[in-house]
Amino acid sequence: MASGARATLRVLVVEANGKPIADALVDARPHPPFLGSDMVRYLNQVRTDASGAATRRPSREDSTT
Repeated sequence: MASGARATLRVLVVEANGKPIADALVDARPHPPFLGSDMVRYLNQVRTDASGAATRRPSREDSTT
């Protein structure tokens, strides 16, 4: 990949009945933000709203307390 190029990865998670749980476009540079348990943590923060757009819930790491 050329320097400065962007890579986008689509993450789609569905239940066994086919209902979408999470659908998100994430920036895959410089490396994917999720590998193994990090992927589970990330997907637990993503929810799909009625229009199909993914929204990310704030995590403890995001708080500035």
